[in-house]
Parts: sequence; C-alpha cells; structure tokens
Amino acid sequence: MIGIKTLTELRLKVEDYTDRLELKSAIRKYSDLLLDCAQTRNMEYMFHAQQYRKPNLGSTGEING
Repeated sequence: MIGIKTLTELRLKVEDYTDRLELKSAIRKYSDLLLDCAQTRNMEYMFHAQQYRKPNLGSTGEING
C-alpha cells in the first residue's frame, strides 16, 4: 500500500483518521475485502471509483469502450 508520506508528496489531500477507531476499522475491513477479491481472481490491479460503470462486453466477452 502507498503510505501517507508518499501521498502528501504527490500533493494529494489526505484525511488522518488515526484516532477515529470506528472509521479506521471500517476502512481496514473494506481494504481487506478488496485485496481478497483481487487475489482470488488473480487480478494484477483494481481501481475504486465513486461511480461504477458496467463494462460494455462484446459477444466474445471482450470489453468494448
């Protein structure tokens, strides 16, 4: 995972939730779930976006646009 130092060096806004134990636990569970999903499916990478766009699959399963 990318650390806070690296993110702030990239000038990204980072919220420190270190002392917010309930939020910290929820984020850890979500992160673990995504990691497990990616590993189970042998995915090299995974993106998270606020909005989900279902891929347009062709008749042979390839992604179009």
